Amino acid sequence: MGDLGNGFGIGSGAGGGGGMGMDKIPATMRGRCMPGDRTRLLFEHGGTAEGDTAVVKSLDWLKDGQTADGSWGTESHGAMTGFAQLWYLGHGETPTSQRYGETVTKGLQVLVEMSKRQGGQIGELTTRHWSYEHGIAAYALGEANALLKEEGSTSPGLTEAFEKSVEIIVEGQN
Repeated sequence: MGDLGNGFGIGSGAGGGGGMGMDKIPATMRGRCMPGDRTRLLFEHGGTAEGDTAVVKSLDWLKDGQTADGSWGTESHGAMTGFAQLWYLGHGETPTSQRYGETVTKGLQVLVEMSKRQGGQIGELTTRHWSYEHGIAAYALGEANALLKEEGSTSPGLTEAFEKSVEIIVEGQN
């Protein structure tokens, strides 16, 4: 690791990379849906077999805790379901995954249906914490949308719910 330096200064710069366009996802997300690529990336970036085993055990635990309606938790369903989805998506699991596909599908459906019922807002609107839930759910929908585009599949209502969730965040910005 090199020296960071100290002092003050003014600078500017520009850069590019990754070749990201409207129809492409960030390079850091590419390959996660492909089992061989995911494993290769894991080890290239310092992951271990033991760590991956622990993650899979966690995914199994979450699967066992998913409610009949596809959500997680006893309250804050938007946030808890969003967090669970991020755990699966981070492992490269999508609705087409053999082991967790049904679990991911049901979780995404919960978030999409919550969005449809509430004009795009995702969370328990009767609490003052709904915006916290909304942000987590929006992040999960965005991650799912990108991964599904990468693998060439879709999930009903996903893109629309994601886009609406972002619109709500932008509209609420000060």
